[in-house]
Amino acid sequence: MGHEAVLLDRKRFSLPPWHLRPLKYGKRIINKYIFGKHISVFAEKHKIKEQNIKQRFTKEFVCDNIERLIFKSYDKIKAKDYDCLIVGSDQVWRPKYANYLLNGIEHSYLDFAELWKVRRVAYAASFGTNDWEYTDKEAEDCKRLLKKFDYVSVREKDGINLCQKHFGIDAKLLLDPTLLLEKKDYIKLFEKKQTPPSSGNLMVYVLDRNQDTDHFITQYANSQGLVPFYTNTQVDNGQIDINERVQPPLEKWLRGFYDADFIITDSFHACLFSILFNKNFVVLGNATRGLSRFDSLLSMFGLEDRMISDLESAIALPYIEYSKVNEKVREMRDISISFLKDALH
Repeated sequence: MGHEAVLLDRKRFSLPPWHLRPLKYGKRIINKYIFGKHISVFAEKHKIKEQNIKQRFTKEFVCDNIERLIFKSYDKIKAKDYDCLIVGSDQVWRPKYANYLLNGIEHSYLDFAELWKVRRVAYAASFGTNDWEYTDKEAEDCKRLLKKFDYVSVREKDGINLCQKHFGIDAKLLLDPTLLLEKKDYIKLFEKKQTPPSSGNLMVYVLDRNQDTDHFITQYANSQGLVPFYTNTQVDNGQIDINERVQPPLEKWLRGFYDADFIITDSFHACLFSILFNKNFVVLGNATRGLSRFDSLLSMFGLEDRMISDLESAIALPYIEYSKVNEKVREMRDISISFLKDALH
């Protein structure tokens, strides 16, 4: 649209300031070697090193494609640098994630800019659930902050209800931002990197793997004569070697949707990209990560039957009739882009 966009990206892991290190490390040494506590003396250094290994491919993608301002403290963000602040989308208004990632859900409502004269926009913000997870204090503060927003939209139908009930705000339902682009835009990314073809025709992107999901995948592949290939690693499994936890390049993930004849996932965004690439897929319900997101997305496109719980249900599913789905995607894309144009005019 001709704007200069930058992602405000808070640095999650950093070493303590030099003047605090002797005290901090000294306390840890005492706790570890005198009181026998299972802690790491140099926890931050270990965490940074581990993250750099696991994310080396994804960091490369971000550096190549996304303009960022990386900051440690919110006071580093200056009002004079921006005409508009946009917050969104994936579960950015869910306290259990925001408090961990941002050090406070209030940051997701732009509390650091409360006194600024700047346009504020919530684009497809997500609570991730239909349950109200805010404390009374969080709700009070976030309601005050949200009242300052010029435009408010959410990604799930439940989000409309939560905004109205708890904040007194009428929010608009919009698409996840990844669907604002078309399939061809994502194909360009893996073609540019000359990403080789996938090693099978059944794409598996399961975030919470266990014996049951692995058994299901094997059974489904055998019943349909498909060859599974995996587009993620067990990145959070601290029991395996760090080199086995490296996330594959994002271009390989995108190429997987292009190559697959069928997709099995428990991921919201893999669900989205299956739709964007017009692939047949099933979703293994993932309550821990927020079922409201799946319910809203699948119902929007008339695909509620793609959420399955057993092998028989998956085998019995018909092929998706994508002409109607694509029509709905185009309709919602037009509405969503119009919202952004109005918000940024």
